[in-house]
Order: sequence, then structure tokens, then C-alpha cells
Amino acid sequence: MKKILYIGNVGRGSYGDDVAYAMFREYILKNYRSEISVKLLSMDPKNNYVVGHTDGYDFFLIGGGTCISNLYRPYADRIAMGLKDLGKRYGFFGTGVFFESQRNQEGMKCVAGREEMKRTKRFIENAEFISVRDEQSARFMRAMTERKDIGICGDPGLRVTPRDTYGLDLDASSWHERVIGINICGLNDQDRLGAIPADDRIVRDRFSDFVMKYQSRYTFLHIPFNELDTRNDEYLSSFGVKCMPFTTPDRIAGFMSLCDYFIGHRLYADVTAAALEVPFISVAYSEPNINFLTHIKWLQIILTTELCDGDMLFEDIFPYFEDIQFRLSCQKHLKKVVLEAQSQYRLEADRLCRMVMEE
Repeated sequence: MKKILYIGNVGRGSYGDDVAYAMFREYILKNYRSEISVKLLSMDPKNNYVVGHTDGYDFFLIGGGTCISNLYRPYADRIAMGLKDLGKRYGFFGTGVFFESQRNQEGMKCVAGREEMKRTKRFIENAEFISVRDEQSARFMRAMTERKDIGICGDPGLRVTPRDTYGLDLDASSWHERVIGINICGLNDQDRLGAIPADDRIVRDRFSDFVMKYQSRYTFLHIPFNELDTRNDEYLSSFGVKCMPFTTPDRIAGFMSLCDYFIGHRLYADVTAAALEVPFISVAYSEPNINFLTHIKWLQIILTTELCDGDMLFEDIFPYFEDIQFRLSCQKHLKKVVLEAQSQYRLEADRLCRMVMEE
């Protein structure tokens, strides 16, 4: 039996990293149980202790956005060089790649320097297998390394299925018939992640206005896609939002399944809404959001924080979802997106497994 060590930032409060591993492990158990085993090494991106865990494994798989987004940092280069020096095979699956950027008068500017870009190139070039989650990430890697074998597996999050929310103590007796799910990060001054622009206060203010306007007709659920999002609970509860706990991917998907509509801020809020065919508005604040929304052709229902000025926010888009024909067309489109992504995932996962077993 071949053994894969999956390296990811799993179990550390990030839905995207958690779901990437959960979907890969589920696929292996369902289709390659007798040929391949998978073990998780959950790592903190600030540390480097992968090289001490190499004995007995046939392949090392790096997955989840947190690891790959920080590729140019020295820790990743040490991992790659350490594995290469030991003659170990490694690759990427279900990841996306982007560089941190900063906002200035000229727009968004990449902050990675020449040496950091060189590390990233070396990390990618030495990988034996690469399959990423969207076309933009694949294009970036192909351009940097001139490799022609980089595949696109679709986002792992589009494979998630909801778990019954029974046992999570949800008292829905006072809920309205229709439910609007939301995920807004950056509402709390303590949650000031680098990727979220400072003008997220506009989103915060417009969102609270929106809830107060519609809360007599809808129940609002806040669904966290990062443990940090739960810091917003006190603020959100103050104007009637029901706050869900951060939990496992299948249970978070269970919360999503309760929603008739959704307003997403984090990338995997959008991904999960798409996976469950819930019509959604995306308030995209980062490049990965835009990459995903471009990939699924959802750009007609997207806002950026730059557009959230004056009264232009949810109020301008939300009424469309009350049109049954528009809602049905959204669901039809999402169903097609999900089926295509799941097919891509199977093809690329099988390509990876065949490569691992052939050695």
C-alpha cells in the first residue's frame, strides 16, 4: 500500500484548509482504500518540521490555501528543498496561489520581492504533481515555470455535502419562513486581516442597515468560515442576527443548507454557497475571491469594497433574488458549475493516485 502524507494548515480555524483535506481524504477512502492511505501533518506556516516526518511515506501532498498562499516565505522553500535533498516526491492538489498585495494610489501592488519570487518558482518547479483549484492559479504557475502539466481540479469545497444540523441546539421556532445567510469578516477591529482593506467599515455599516431593513421578513444567520469570524458575534447579535458556531466543514455546510439566499465575504463562504446551489451575493475583497467567481462565471452578482459606496450594496442586488425566475436560473447555473467541478476533481485525483501507485 502506498502512503501519502498530506501537509496542510488543518484544524487551525480555517474552513478552506479543513475542507480541502476532508474532501481529499473522503475521495481516497471511497475509491482507493485498499491501495493508498493518507495521514495528515497539520502544520503552522510559521514553523518547519515537515522534514522530520518523512520516513515511510511515498508521496507528500501540500494542500489548502494557507500553505500555498505563503509559498514565497522561507519556510516553504526549506520544506521543498528538504524533501528534494532527501529524494522525496511532493506535489500540490486543490490549492490556489496568490501573492499578498497592498493598496496604494495605483491600485493593488504585489509585495513579493525578487528573491521571494525565485523561491516560489523553485518550489513549483521541483513539484512532481500540480493540480490547482482555478484557472488563474494555473496560469500563474505555468507562466512562472513554463510547465505544461499543471492541471485544474476545481475547488475541493465544491464537493462538500451538508451534515444534518441535529444536535447543534438550533431553536428555529421563532425564525421567519425564509432565511438569509451571511458571512462578513472584518466587522470587529480586532479582526483586521491583512487581505481585508481598511474600508470594510463601509461593508459593516451598509450590512447592518440592510439587516435592520429586512429583519421583519427574514431570519439572518451568520455562518463563520474562519474561527476569527466568531469575534463578530456580539456585534451581530445586537441587531438580531443568529450566530452559528465555527465547526466542521460538513456541519457548516449544514448551516448553509438552511439558507434561501446568502451574502458572502470570505472566499469559502462563496464556494460553499455555490456547492449547495444557494443563490448568493459576493462582497469580494481579495484576489482569490475574484479568481473563483471568474472561474464559475458569477461576476454578474458580485460587489467589491470599492463599489460599496453610498447606498450601493446589498439593496441593489437583493431584489433580484425575489424574482423566482432569476433565482431558478442562478440555481441552474450553480448546479452545472458544481457538476463540472466534481468531474474535474475526480479526473485529477485519479491522475494523482495513478502516479503515486506507479512508482
